[in-house]
Amino acid sequence: MKLKCQFCSKSIEITRISEFQKDLYKDIDKFFKKFGYSPSLQELGDKYEMTHTNILYHIEALIKAGYVERVPHKKKGYLPRVEV
Repeated sequence: MKLKCQFCSKSIEITRISEFQKDLYKDIDKFFKKFGYSPSLQELGDKYEMTHTNILYHIEALIKAGYVERVPHKKKGYLPRVEV
């Protein structure tokens, strides 16, 4: 499926993700729109009652699928890329 990046309007190819990952993405996107930065792994882990390592695994899957973009050399260095 192709969607447009919400920052640069480029068309990007995305792959399927799990229902949990969709919920996680929506929470990241909602938080980012409200505060202007992404939530920490600890904040997400607390919300979903998971370790930050497990949350990171799912964020890496979102990055690989094209939903989230990594920002190098930055704490909380991931940004939502697409509108779902």
